[in-house]
Amino acid sequence: PAPDPAAGRGRPAGRADPGSGRNRDKKPPGTRRVDKIRCSHILVKRQGEAAEILERLEGGEKFGRLARELSIDPGSAKRDGNLGYFPRGKMVKPFEEAAFRLRVGEVSGPVRSEYGYHLIKRLA
Repeated sequence: PAPDPAAGRGRPAGRADPGSGRNRDKKPPGTRRVDKIRCSHILVKRQGEAAEILERLEGGEKFGRLARELSIDPGSAKRDGNLGYFPRGKMVKPFEEAAFRLRVGEVSGPVRSEYGYHLIKRLA
């Protein structure tokens, strides 16, 4: 028989296409465990205050402006509530659990901690 002109070309026998496993180990977006996130928050003393602010946010008011005006956390309030990036284990437990459950752009409901009630917005 005549030699096959295509023999020896292409990928070696028994080996997958090099690009075929590229995304095999990646999880779908939003399901990957992240260890560091960026959030803003508004801290108030009473749950009723937090609920009122949440209604204002749902009505279209800007999170940063409300944080500047109403948050009792003076350090973050002057930065539109921005807390910057933080890893797991840095914040009080209720805050951390709520913050790491949020998707980017999402705002939590009121979260109670030893400091008061937080509304948390995940930025990254």
